[in-house]
Amino acid sequence: MDLRTAKEDGTAWDFTQRADRRLARRLVEEKKPDWIIGSPPCTSFAIWNYAMNYPKMDPEKVQAAVDEGRMHLNFMTSLYRLQVRAGRFFLHEHPAYATSWQEAAIENLLKERGVERATCDQCQYGCTAENGDPVKKPTGFMSSSRYIIQELDRKCTGDHGHVPLVGRRAAGAAIYPQARCDAICRGTAKQKKMDQKNNLIVNTGRMNTEQIKSFTNELCSIQFRGSNAIKRIMSVHRKDGITRPVGDYPEHWTDEWHEEDGGDDHRGVRPQVGVTLLQKEMDGLCFKGGYEMAWDDVTNAELLPDLVKKAREVEMGYFAKLGVYDYATHADQQMTLGKIIGVRWVDVNKGDHDDPEYRSRLVGREFNVGKDDALYAATPPLEALRIIISHAALIPAPSASS
Repeated sequence: MDLRTAKEDGTAWDFTQRADRRLARRLVEEKKPDWIIGSPPCTSFAIWNYAMNYPKMDPEKVQAAVDEGRMHLNFMTSLYRLQVRAGRFFLHEHPAYATSWQEAAIENLLKERGVERATCDQCQYGCTAENGDPVKKPTGFMSSSRYIIQELDRKCTGDHGHVPLVGRRAAGAAIYPQARCDAICRGTAKQKKMDQKNNLIVNTGRMNTEQIKSFTNELCSIQFRGSNAIKRIMSVHRKDGITRPVGDYPEHWTDEWHEEDGGDDHRGVRPQVGVTLLQKEMDGLCFKGGYEMAWDDVTNAELLPDLVKKAREVEMGYFAKLGVYDYATHADQQMTLGKIIGVRWVDVNKGDHDDPEYRSRLVGREFNVGKDDALYAATPPLEALRIIISHAALIPAPSASS
């Protein structure tokens, strides 16, 4: 639906008109499309307009252009929100550096569960100028489908040059390359296949504890499918005796430690859900867009997954050497009433990019819920050190006679 397509009465769509926006919304509500793909006009948000053209224009005309662009953007995000809340999907496209990504409508939509953003370089999908030279044109995508995001999250490999988008090249680059159309189709097909396979599974993206509780409560309120949906969300997949959480994890990733039930740590302060623990461990080294990823827990910089694995192997070797732990089942914990203490990996690069020095530590996570001398490791205040030094300085030296 745009200026190049006609409504039922034969006139072209024009979303600057309130009546056309209402009609489009009504069509979406009635037809309930599985997908909406939106690419509202981006001229009002182009950074080169702010840098070169707007300073030369009448401020009132600039404001009018920005208001019109914002109106189009807000209208599209309202349609996207309809899709998300109905469990359907959308795909939004705008230049990666357009100021529209800082608009409140976009920022609020990105806070919705399952909505993600990716940035791709068009040269990775065969975008070229008229002379055949690659055009980079970084482009941002936002979608409620993780599979679309995975297909469209590609960065330039840096093994070729690019021509700038000047003159007529910019207009030509607005046409989607065939490879990018294929990527969108692949993502759509994967999403459809997953929907058919798992039916009631909803892709929510990463959620904290409170969001998980809220989401589960919402499912419980839907009586006709609540129990099935919760059962599937809090479930694992078993194949050839190997247990893994539901999701796109590599076949060689296995977990022989975490149990599905996990249990509730009655003597602690946190519920211990086995499937959640398993997913966190599997996500520690995650795959994004087909590439293995790892990050520095201090600087958030990207790390080399192979070096992270080696650093973790060193840490676990040290654990084995010192006999830090013995394997115990959840049944053992219930029998002994021992406390379950969670752990997490902390991966850091103590060196730099050219001379890396990776260190991985498996650290326990415990809260101070009472006095426990076994866990007491106080750091004395600086004043205590000063008192000791002062006392040592004032002790008289032994005389020669003594």
